[in-house]
Amino acid sequence: MQTFTRTLGRLSLLTATLGAITLSAPAAEAALLIAPSASDTVVFSAGADQETSGPVALPFAFSFFGSSQSQAYINTNGSLTFGTGDADTTFDTFPGAFAPNTARIAPFLDDLIVSPTTSDIRYSTTIPGVFAVTWNNVGIFNGFTTQSNNSVSAQAILLGAGNPYGYADGTILFSYGTISDASPNLSAGLDAGNGTNVAVLPFAFSNGTFSSTQAIGLSNRLFAFTPTGSSYAVTEVPEPSAVAGLAAMAIGGFWVKRRRTSKA
Repeated sequence: MQTFTRTLGRLSLLTATLGAITLSAPAAEAALLIAPSASDTVVFSAGADQETSGPVALPFAFSFFGSSQSQAYINTNGSLTFGTGDADTTFDTFPGAFAPNTARIAPFLDDLIVSPTTSDIRYSTTIPGVFAVTWNNVGIFNGFTTQSNNSVSAQAILLGAGNPYGYADGTILFSYGTISDASPNLSAGLDAGNGTNVAVLPFAFSNGTFSSTQAIGLSNRLFAFTPTGSSYAVTEVPEPSAVAGLAAMAIGGFWVKRRRTSKA
């Protein structure tokens, strides 16, 4: 009898034996949907501030508000952009209030800095149909003078065709780990860069901004932006671990059907 284990992010798929498959319950730990891994590419490490990296080649053509994108820029201040990088710390809204208005995906647009220890900004392309950017345990400047280290873990996940989560090609996920602090100048959402088309989190103000208290309330939550023509439907995923479990089963090759039983 052979036993083996497969792991994806925070979910462990456990024993599979000849003739039967047994899956453990998802781990109850609070974490990002895709856990940081040694296989990730780190683009910013300790001390990085007001910087941009790229262009980074996407592993698949990605449709953003109907426009095909093949590369992106990763910015320290909680966003990735198309066409150009954006290292500006100026508080912005959705749509952008300042020129040039950049096509942007921002799970946590704030004045962020990579903390001195256990902190970085990274991306992953190891899961088929998935491009994930993680602001991993980064710090935040609160009030321009006070630095709060290791305060924010947030993730933007771009999904292509055949992704293991079961979402449509072009879907974007915002995954949040622990958030312990935020400035009063904070926003999050999608911006087509044309001054008109945007999508923001369900509880945010119409321009994508929200309070520090609301920001801290994002901890350990997951949101899906599903394309609907020229816009996006935005929903909260009530059980993020179930999404991770689906991906783990797909990648591991395990598709489990519920067995029906009948009474004699």
